[in-house]
Order: sequence, then C-alpha cells, then structure tokens
Amino acid sequence: MKIRTKLTLTLFLLTTLLISIFSGIIFFQVRQGALRHAEADLAQHLQHDFEHLEEIERSPVESHQKGTFHRIEVNGHALIDTLPADFVSAPKNYLVTHIERERGGDKFLLTGAADFQQTNSYLQLLGGLLAAGVLLVAGLMVPASWWIAGWCLAPFRRLADQTALMDASVLAFRFPHQETPPRKDDEYGRLVEAFNQLLSRLDRSFGELNLFAAKASHELKTPLASMMAQTEKALRRPDLSGESRETLQRILAQALRLSRVTEQLLVLAHVDSQKSRPPGIPADAARVLKEVVESLAPKAAALEKTIHTEFPLSLTVRTGADILAISVGNLLENALKFGRKDVFLRLTQAGASAEISVEDDGPGLNEAQTIKITTPFEKNTRLSDGSQNPGSGLGLAIVQTAIDSVKGKLSFNKSQHGGVLARITISLAT
Repeated sequence: MKIRTKLTLTLFLLTTLLISIFSGIIFFQVRQGALRHAEADLAQHLQHDFEHLEEIERSPVESHQKGTFHRIEVNGHALIDTLPADFVSAPKNYLVTHIERERGGDKFLLTGAADFQQTNSYLQLLGGLLAAGVLLVAGLMVPASWWIAGWCLAPFRRLADQTALMDASVLAFRFPHQETPPRKDDEYGRLVEAFNQLLSRLDRSFGELNLFAAKASHELKTPLASMMAQTEKALRRPDLSGESRETLQRILAQALRLSRVTEQLLVLAHVDSQKSRPPGIPADAARVLKEVVESLAPKAAALEKTIHTEFPLSLTVRTGADILAISVGNLLENALKFGRKDVFLRLTQAGASAEISVEDDGPGLNEAQTIKITTPFEKNTRLSDGSQNPGSGLGLAIVQTAIDSVKGKLSFNKSQHGGVLARITISLAT
C-alpha cells in the first residue's frame, strides 16, 4: 500500500472517530440536559400541588400542564391519582419523580409522571441528524484526506523525482531546504540533510578517483616516453640483428599503445571532472569543428580517406571549446578507423539545440554493440580493412562523458552510407 493511501486512510479514520465521539458527547449532553430540566420542572409542579393540596381536595382538577400527571398519597392511602392507565404497563414512556413531605404528623408521598415520548422523538431526531452529519463529514473527508496527504508528501515526492534524475554528472547538486534558514529537526529537513551529506561524500569520492586516475596516468607518461626514446635509439643501431629489431619494434608498438591509453585516461579524467563544474565559455561550433578537421587532415591523408564537411550555420553552443573539440575529435578518429573511404561531418540547428553528426561508410554496428559502445574498454575488434583494432576502447567513453558533462545527448544510428551515424545534441547558448 502506498504511503499516500496509508495517510489518507489514517486521516479518514481518525477524523471520523473524533467527529463521532464529539457528536456522541453532544447527544449525551443534550439528553442529560433535557432530563434534568424535565425532572426539575416536574418537581416544581409537585411542590406546587402539595402547597395547594386543600384547594385540589375541594375541587379536583386536571394537571395545569399537558402531559404531566401526579398522585398524592397520605400514610399509604391515595388521596389524588391522575396517573394514566398505561403508567404501570409502559413506565419507560414516562419520566417519574418522587417527593416525600410531612405535615401535621402525616407523611405524604408525591409521585409525578411526565410523558417523555415527545422528548424522546426530538432526541431521536437529533441523533439521526448527528449521525447523518458524521456520514456527510466522513464522505467529505475522503477527498480532503487524499489532498492533505498529497500536500504533506509533496516535498518528498519532489525529492524523489529529483533523485531519480541524478547520476554521477550532477554530484555537485544539493537539495534545497523548504525553509530559510533550513530546519533540520523535522523529517523532511533531516532527509534532505542526509541526502546532501551523501552527495558530498560521493562527490568527494569521485573527485578522489578522478584525481588518482589523472595522477597515475601522468606518472606513467615519463617512463613511457623514456622507454620509447630508448627503443627508437636502439632501433637506429646498424649492428642490430633482425630478431632483435623485430622484438624492439613490438616493444615500441606496445609502448605507443600504452602511451595512447595513458593520454586517453588523462582526457577521460579531465572531462569527468567537468561534470560538477559550470559550463565553460560558449564556443563557436563551426570554428571548433574546422580546427578539429584541420588537426586530423594528416591522419586522414595517411589513411587515404576524405573528411567531407558541411557547416552552413555559425552556431554558439553552451559548452567550452575544449569539451567540444575532444568529443568531435574522438568521433572523427573513430570514423576514420572504421570508415572505408569517406567520413561526413555536419553542423545543423534543431530548435534550441545544435546537432553535430559524424557519419562513415564502414561496416556499422549491430544493436548489442550500439548499447555497449560507450562503455570504457569496449571496442569493435576489426577495422574496415579487416585488420585488428589497436584502440583501447576509451574514445567513445570519453565522448559520452564529455557530452554528459555539458547536459548534451549522444546517440548512434545506422548511417545512410552503410556505417555508423553518431549525433551530438548540445543546447545553444542564450
């Protein structure tokens, strides 16, 4: 059962119980008041009859109040008796009062009876009205309790909605308190404070992890550079045997690959650290894309592949130039590796966003590969020419992390040229 349903049921039952008790108290008080008033009135009439007993004996008359009867006994003998015939058979219909008096050595017993049926009818009507009121209020309390429960739970529902949208890219976010200054002694304040403390710990842990990766990658660069330099120097020796030369060439290739992985880990740590920071200075997307294409032109020429560009618009996007260059650069490098001949880079506008698409004419990806392609160290094993992919599987992971850091979107589809269509969507700067 949902908490809102439980709260609604609790409020409904509690309110109905309290109203029922209150109505019962009202009915009881009215009934007791009516009884006390009737008894006092009847006693007053009996006292009046006793004081005018001689007049009543000389000229017996009916009671001066309709529905009121009396009997006066002297030393056990009835002197006056106006009690109705059904008094003995239906005593519950009457309110009875007895008064004892003495006069001249004689003992008088005054018995008064008042017809209580009409008062009972009024009390039953009152009880029915109170019961109907309880049912009416109970019926109204169902939607009222539902609304009150929803209103009470609204801050917690907003907290749950915000938490559901969170990931590692928003660890710098802190939930606001409902009051200023914040109250930490109520349930919502304590929950918000606990969430904020958890986010602080996670943010610190992720920061330490990124810092460790950056430091470890940085520490690896120096020995790797030294290893490659010494290997290249050894390869230049004229007396080097063929087997030794082949071994050194394999060592140099692996060192180059390790150096590339180290550089990519540094880049990944850098873009990951941008998640908790505000976006950089808005960048001119067309200018950044041209610079990326120029930097990759030698590699494209070496691979005998062509990068076709289409930048009809000058769009300013809501991200720094470095994040955009890293993202597009990795997508283009990936397309150059897997494309057969042509790579297409386009910049278009879609509403309030800029769309950057990179297409290739390679073998493409199946559905399972598309799902896992941005996972670190996941890679397509074969290039378009059939050779083994020497990559590390970090390029697209870097792109995904970079795009996430600026609240953008990265998607993959099948290209019209047969390969992969990678599309980046980033909000335009306002």
